[in-house]
Amino acid sequence: MPELPEVETIARALKPDLVGRTILSATCAGRVRLPSLPLRQFKKRIAGQEIMDIRAAQNTLLST
Repeated sequence: MPELPEVETIARALKPDLVGRTILSATCAGRVRLPSLPLRQFKKRIAGQEIMDIRAAQNTLLST
């Protein structure tokens, strides 16, 4: 699992290319569980959303 400095570096590198772009679709590799809604519903909901920000939180990349 990557450490926070590596995740922050990746977030800074991705931010200029991704912020302002629209998510067309989502695919998930492996078994993914989301606590708030089923994966199929998440994929439908995220399609068409604009990426407003990319940032690091602990060892995870977050997009809003």
